[in-house]
Amino acid sequence: MAQHKETQWISKRIAETAESACTKSLSLLKVKKGADLEGTVPKVRENLKIIRAALRLVRDANKSYKKENAFYRDGAKKILPMQKAIAMVKAIDLINEQYSERLYKNAFTELRNHLEKQKEEEIDSAINGEHIFRNMHQDLEDKCGTLKEQLSKPIAFDTIGSGLKRVYQRGRKAKKKLSDSQTNESFHELQKRVNYLRVQLEIIKPIWPNMMDVWKAELKKLSDLLVTSEGLYQLSEFLKTKSGSNATEDGSYLMKTLIEGHREQVQQHAMLLAQKIYCLKPKQFIGLIQAAWDSHAMERTQQVMPSEKLGLSQ
Repeated sequence: MAQHKETQWISKRIAETAESACTKSLSLLKVKKGADLEGTVPKVRENLKIIRAALRLVRDANKSYKKENAFYRDGAKKILPMQKAIAMVKAIDLINEQYSERLYKNAFTELRNHLEKQKEEEIDSAINGEHIFRNMHQDLEDKCGTLKEQLSKPIAFDTIGSGLKRVYQRGRKAKKKLSDSQTNESFHELQKRVNYLRVQLEIIKPIWPNMMDVWKAELKKLSDLLVTSEGLYQLSEFLKTKSGSNATEDGSYLMKTLIEGHREQVQQHAMLLAQKIYCLKPKQFIGLIQAAWDSHAMERTQQVMPSEKLGLSQ
């Protein structure tokens, strides 16, 4: 019973993290105006990733993990076309902003208008045609109520450690794969692992708050770089399908050249940062986490005064 009390805090954080993400998604999915969806789509997908990260943390103790994970994964896929359409508009805006001094005014206006129209069509279809948001809301409503009960059970560090190690190990493997093959699929794989690890470090933050904040901040930077790379890739692929008789007139050729150069720089920064974040071997990483976990457990059981109340300089 004492051991259950000592680990009850982590079960509570896992359950509350997943439940909060699910509730936020339900609220976001009630949106009815296309103009509001540009911010809604990435937020819903992010919340579904948070739930999956929480599930991954306790997957060894959750018999229904595969089924639950598949549910939230498939839900996110339903709004992926909208995410891509939104990302391409952001990508062209990024290129315009970064190279404005070297470009003619309104150099890519026609191209951007085309992407904006495509984005609006995707959103309109989701709301008024396929009713994707309404259907997702109905499916998710039944799930949110079960998450807290499902994830509130007492959990041992062995389970937490196993979940963390697996996510870190797969991230490190994805980072290594980039050395051999710098494909979009490789960068996307790393992006997934980075996002899962960032959520999981937030969940276990109480064991070493300052350290976790630094780690999460670096993971956020890496995630932003990888998201930018993905958006530029989607835009580049779109331009390949569009290349034709009017490719030169609407600025497609120039845009492709700028995308290639900018994406290469973004990816180089991502790889350098990933090298730092994943420098530890999985066993070393978990050893560090376990040391912090054990120290935190001792602080709780021995009722040690919080360090911020000792009057020491920060």
